[in-house]
Amino acid sequence: MASGSTAPAAKGKVDPLDLMRQAVSNGRPVTHENGMIFIGEPPKQHQVPDSFLCGAKMNTGLFDIGSIWFLLDRNFFNKGKPYNMKVCEDSNYKFASAVERKDLIEYLSGKIGRSKFLTEERHFYTLGGPATRSPSRRSASPSKKRTAAEGALSDVSNLEQALMRVEKRLRQNVDALTSATMDPRISSEAINIAKAELTGEMMTGARPMRSITAEEEQKTLGLLWEIRKMGVRPTIVVPCSSTAPVNILNVKQLLEEGRWTKPNPADWRTRAREIRMKKEVCGEEFEFRVVDSTAKFMKADWKATVGVLVDGKEWQLKGWPFASHGQLFNAIRGFHIYMDNLNPHPNCELWSVVKIGLKRNARHQDPAVMMEFWSSLEKFLLQKRRREFTTSAMIGEKKR
Repeated sequence: MASGSTAPAAKGKVDPLDLMRQAVSNGRPVTHENGMIFIGEPPKQHQVPDSFLCGAKMNTGLFDIGSIWFLLDRNFFNKGKPYNMKVCEDSNYKFASAVERKDLIEYLSGKIGRSKFLTEERHFYTLGGPATRSPSRRSASPSKKRTAAEGALSDVSNLEQALMRVEKRLRQNVDALTSATMDPRISSEAINIAKAELTGEMMTGARPMRSITAEEEQKTLGLLWEIRKMGVRPTIVVPCSSTAPVNILNVKQLLEEGRWTKPNPADWRTRAREIRMKKEVCGEEFEFRVVDSTAKFMKADWKATVGVLVDGKEWQLKGWPFASHGQLFNAIRGFHIYMDNLNPHPNCELWSVVKIGLKRNARHQDPAVMMEFWSSLEKFLLQKRRREFTTSAMIGEKKR
């Protein structure tokens, strides 16, 4: 626990979220004591009143720095502690949904460069100066029971706020149920999760609910965890062509290290026919298998295939178990990585694939290509797969 007498390292205006991001991403502590948030360690420790409003805006409104600390404490530093709406209200902190806290934790831990829940206007606090906000109204012992008078005064306000949150969440779930692209089973499950988060209780009784993370929500829905249950690695197929800008000779350097090198045709005959790449998805590391031939694919291999890099040549996809290119790219995310001084292949203009231009003479932009690839594939992996496989028709083969 930080000492209540520790002074800030230096005076000046700072954004407390910047200080917190620096501390969390570098493994330094963020603690709370006597209405103050202590960020970092002496002698470079800063203190900010926990009621100071920072630039993080969620569905429940603008967050104070104390609510951000509570979110981190329950979902990052001490994951075993419960975090739900009831716990937050009892402790007088604002509540963030699973999606909101996942995004904010990734930002504060340095995994992403920007959170979509940050306001455009920054909120600065003067270190070492007088507090610009009112002192913390949080009790030193949040679990201490309120008096009857205190409860009577706050119950009406709390009830109104809770009803507004419930109404908003239910409207969102109605939209989900009526969406043409949403599986009704998924929508039903989402509503049950939302109700549990809102009440802080499981639907079957009054037992307090532990924190539901975004990863746990996705594990019940996404293609990636469906593949993991099968006990196989997710597979990416690349062009079996020595002249393709990206093939099995250089795909690992590009998609794992963010560095493109021109494939050496002299290495083609001795190339590895299968390689492995690691990538973190939704906070969990997965190993991907990369191949350039599907000739020996069994049913399980096709089900494990999540992405394909196409060079535009028809023969690359010939014999794949889909009735059409449209069905293929519904079931497997397609990518066309091409040199930006050339036009995309005409076929790829017709196919539903993600087109990514690779700068011919600007290697410092290679990481952007890597990020665009994984961002698109990750969105695909967190969805349910459309069942488009078939054994009655093959791409490139004439129908009988």
